[in-house]
Amino acid sequence: MTTIYIEDFSYFLTDQNRPTKEIKKELELKNGKKYRRINRYIILALAGVYNMNDIENIESNCALHIGTRNGCITETIDMLDQVHNNSLLPMPFTFIASSTNMVNYHIAQSLQLHGGNFTISNRHSPFSIALDGAYFDIKNKKNSSALIGCIDEIALPLDKFKEKIEISNKKLQEGSFWVRLSTQKENAKAIMQEPQRYKNIEDALKHIEENRSIYIDDEKIRSNDKDSYYLCSNSSLQALQCLEKKECKKIAIISRIGEREYLSFSIDSLR
Repeated sequence: MTTIYIEDFSYFLTDQNRPTKEIKKELELKNGKKYRRINRYIILALAGVYNMNDIENIESNCALHIGTRNGCITETIDMLDQVHNNSLLPMPFTFIASSTNMVNYHIAQSLQLHGGNFTISNRHSPFSIALDGAYFDIKNKKNSSALIGCIDEIALPLDKFKEKIEISNKKLQEGSFWVRLSTQKENAKAIMQEPQRYKNIEDALKHIEENRSIYIDDEKIRSNDKDSYYLCSNSSLQALQCLEKKECKKIAIISRIGEREYLSFSIDSLR
């Protein structure tokens, strides 16, 4: 039986008012690389992944699984505005950059990854869907490690965007959130049990051990009382931060992934 571990996790969060050029400059100073012709969505992804410890030494056959709720939304809006309101064909770079899975190319190129490369979109819990796919790829021995990311950016006008995602009373943050899975126990931070699927949240809760801290990713159930809200996977990020700070030893993340489908992840700290 294959045991799967969480080697590390990282994230980058910011608000929509921070200039893209400023984030890009900070990223280039951090990793010593120069990036040309990349948009804010890709910069948010790279900024998050390069916050992970020892990321430059990641194995080249590591698979890449990325989830997103809205994809490269601002670039897409700009392109459609150019077409419909200005009656102009999109510029080649704008058209190419509007493709959400371009971010996979840039991350794989920057880290020199040659493993499987996947993008998945889910309106409920994109991170959980990507994590589920990566877990079973490793379990089925398609690869021995995976880098899982979730990226989302804010679209303007902000009031309309908040109305669309039903968040009105919190400060929104955009960015990216990353987890690295592996079959190697050495230096691992946590062990991950096999994800379970349920038809409703009540069934999922019944199967959670009593001593686990529970975090719920569901736009209809806000399981946190903080003033800010991270778009992509707010509760999953909070859960892993809880482990990192040693505030809890065992966590469960329950994520809504469809109209009548939930994923449950149980994670035990090794620290």
